Amino acid sequence: MHERIKKFSIFSFIVAIIIILYAFFIERFYLKVNEYEISASFNYDAILISDLHLGKWKNEDFLEKVVKQINIQIDKNAIKSVFIAGDFTYHLQNIDDLDTLFKPLSLIKVPVYAVLGNHDEERPGPKLADKLKIVLEKNKVFVIEQKLFTLPNTDIKILGLGDNWAGKDDISPFLPKLFTKKSENKNFLILAHNPDTTFYFPKNTQAITLTGHTHGGQIRIPWLYKKIIPTTGDFDSGLLNTEKGQIFTTSGLGEVGLPLRLFIPPEIAVLHFNK
Repeated sequence: MHERIKKFSIFSFIVAIIIILYAFFIERFYLKVNEYEISASFNYDAILISDLHLGKWKNEDFLEKVVKQINIQIDKNAIKSVFIAGDFTYHLQNIDDLDTLFKPLSLIKVPVYAVLGNHDEERPGPKLADKLKIVLEKNKVFVIEQKLFTLPNTDIKILGLGDNWAGKDDISPFLPKLFTKKSENKNFLILAHNPDTTFYFPKNTQAITLTGHTHGGQIRIPWLYKKIIPTTGDFDSGLLNTEKGQIFTTSGLGEVGLPLRLFIPPEIAVLHFNK
């Protein structure tokens, strides 16, 4: 009996090591392109990415790989825009590295719109967020926090909101323009980092909100992963229909805490909005 338990323990240990090695060396670098059909009042094709977390665990080499795949999807699916839902960085040691890290973004073939996330706002020391915005704009990324405008050559309005944990996601100034009963105001998107931002929305809104932040649990062990998703609401990844409108959450591209991804590889989300 003891010999059987010993053999099982050794086998379990070996399996655990194999899983950890897979999560570290393979899955967290494997880009998965997922396509989603989203019911809307307009037709539009876009890409959503989030949570790059360049710095401690990943660098510009990974971003180059992401941009290459994005451009493939742009050509394949006639993508009109790319949206980035924050958390560009993670434990960045030198703020001057931003220029090198995010230079590949300039190669994306269509307009790119972005908001920042909590890891971009919370870094101690020199103000990361201010420098990051400058670097992003230099690389053809439009930072749209607290801005409302119409996407080029469409009648689709888009609103960018800042990070929830940083208290920069106040939607109240935009409520009179967005949340009315007029049919022409149904065509709008909201880009935010944290899906908890939607708690501030009125009920029965027509908005489609695009978010990240959750990583889909990052280490997606059944049941347990739900306990570590850092949201107040019951958010995961994918499309959720709520009384605050449709909320789409991408599982993101990077990692925090441990440099591991398990059963939820880095995602490039291709979104097909269809009438």
